Amino acid sequence: MKAIRAAFLDFDGVILESMEVKTWAFRRLFEDHPKQVNQIVSYHMKNGGISRFVKIRYIYERILKQPLPDEHFKYLCQRYSDLVFERVLQCEFVKGAKEFLDKYYRQISLFIISGTPQEEMREIVEQRNLGQYFQGVFGSPNSKDYWVRKIMSESQFPGRQTIFVGDAKSDYEAAKRGGCIFFARIPPGGEDIFEEKVLDYRIKDLNELDSILERDY
Repeated sequence: MKAIRAAFLDFDGVILESMEVKTWAFRRLFEDHPKQVNQIVSYHMKNGGISRFVKIRYIYERILKQPLPDEHFKYLCQRYSDLVFERVLQCEFVKGAKEFLDKYYRQISLFIISGTPQEEMREIVEQRNLGQYFQGVFGSPNSKDYWVRKIMSESQFPGRQTIFVGDAKSDYEAAKRGGCIFFARIPPGGEDIFEEKVLDYRIKDLNELDSILERDY
C-alpha cells in the first residue's frame, strides 16, 4: 500500500446501504404532489451526492414551479432529516465496508466526504461507532469538490496517491478535479450511471476494492 496515502469515501451507498432510505424519504417528503412525485424521485436518484438543500430548491424552482418561502424550506429540510436519521442508523454495511475500514485505517488516511449536512453526518458516524476510522468527516453545505481540494492542499496528498470511492456523479467530478483515482461503486443489479464516463475502476462492493488495492497498489 505504499502507493496510496489517502482514501476519500462517500457514505451512503459506499459505507452503508442507505440509498434506498434517502429515496424513500424524498417520496414521503413530496407525497402531497402525486403528479410530480415520480419526477422528483427520478431527479433525486440521478443526482446522488448533491446536498438535499440544493435538491429541494431545484425541485421547487424547476419541477413544482412554485415559490419556496424560507420557513417552508427549513421545515422540509428538517422533515427530511427526521425521516432518514434513525433509518440510516439501522442500515447494513455495504459488503466488505467494515472489513475495509478495519484493515486500512492504520495504513492510510481515511476521510468521509458526503452530501449529507456535516453535523448530521458526524452524528451518524458517532452513533455507528465509526469515528476511530476517519481522519475527518465532511459534508454539506460545502461541496465534495471543495473538500477534496482543501484536504489535498492542506495534507499535500498527491492525486495519484489518493483514491475516491463513490457512487454518484458528484463523486466522479470531485475525484476528477482533484486528480484522484476513482472507484465507482455500482451495486449488483444497480444502474450504471457512469456508463458514458471513462473510469479508473468499477466495483460492486468494498471486497472488490480491497482486492484491487492488494493487486495494483
